[in-house]
Amino acid sequence: MKSVSDILGVDRLGHADEAEFMRRLGEIRRAAGDRATMRALHFFGENARVSDMAAAIRSADAAAYARIMLQSAASSESLLQNIFTPAQRDRSLAIGIALARRYLDPIGGVARVHGGGFAGTMQALVPIGAEDGFTRYMESFFGKASVIRAI
Repeated sequence: MKSVSDILGVDRLGHADEAEFMRRLGEIRRAAGDRATMRALHFFGENARVSDMAAAIRSADAAAYARIMLQSAASSESLLQNIFTPAQRDRSLAIGIALARRYLDPIGGVARVHGGGFAGTMQALVPIGAEDGFTRYMESFFGKASVIRAI
């Protein structure tokens, strides 16, 4: 993202104007490349979601929080492309997220990549009362103690 901020004449992307970034997107793609451009698109989107997510927390709106979390997840997966690398044979994280969503989608839960990207993990919001079933389900694929319950 440093290459993008340099093109925009700022020391950090957080100091850049998003509208200028969008106006100069073609130039940025040519100079910094698609990967840097995609990371910057994710950065601006994530920053815009922060206040919405904070508002959802303040108002105890779990549905809004989950919706914003899924928007963030979609951005992370499509723009950061950080669930796996093509050279990686192991796709445990991608499979785990897919399996978790298969279980959680019908009951209003959500799952996403979280943390260090390729070395990251999955974060899931599991509806109250579904924790034991979700844990058993995931452990049936990934083994005992593969699920860490935060609460």
